[in-house]
Amino acid sequence: VINILVVLLNESNPLIQSATLYILQRLDFPLSRYWSTKIGSNHPLIQEIVDFINNSNQSADLSHFPILERVVYLFNSDFFHSFENETLIELSNRSYVKSFQESDQITEAGDTCRELLVLIEGKAQIQMKRANQIEEVFNLLPGKMLDELEVLTHTHLAGTIVAQSTPTRILAIPVEAFDDLLDRDRHLARKVLELES
Repeated sequence: VINILVVLLNESNPLIQSATLYILQRLDFPLSRYWSTKIGSNHPLIQEIVDFINNSNQSADLSHFPILERVVYLFNSDFFHSFENETLIELSNRSYVKSFQESDQITEAGDTCRELLVLIEGKAQIQMKRANQIEEVFNLLPGKMLDELEVLTHTHLAGTIVAQSTPTRILAIPVEAFDDLLDRDRHLARKVLELES
């Protein structure tokens, strides 16, 4: 495995290089320190891991690499997994992580959608009241989008989203950032329409 990782470090794709260096530092930290000095890229995704390796004495999990963590969670979500690498990297640069405790309200029914939300850790529940006053409850696990239809249609949230575990972590992408990408990238806009239809 390590021999294959060393070969992958020569890829020109920054996402492949950073993921490879991340895995290498988990499997063989001294070797990752050696290779971190050989990578000639200044890409922020790679530089985040190189800086950590050069300033640490031991390996770390994904939460120590905020940029890579956001890209990984976007890639692993149902909604974003088929997006181009550069689009995922750009979205991750514009997103941030929010943490909640069990029973915390993440959003409330009727709120204006200001963020596209991806559940990355923990559990969440959407509680919705229908016109006949019957309440419906939907349980969500990591990788699921919490509000994509409301964001894409610029409508108010239909249900209240509540954290069901501690911690519950949400990746939030501001609506303006997502809309900006859709405006600039026709291929992305078409892909989003296909996904939602």
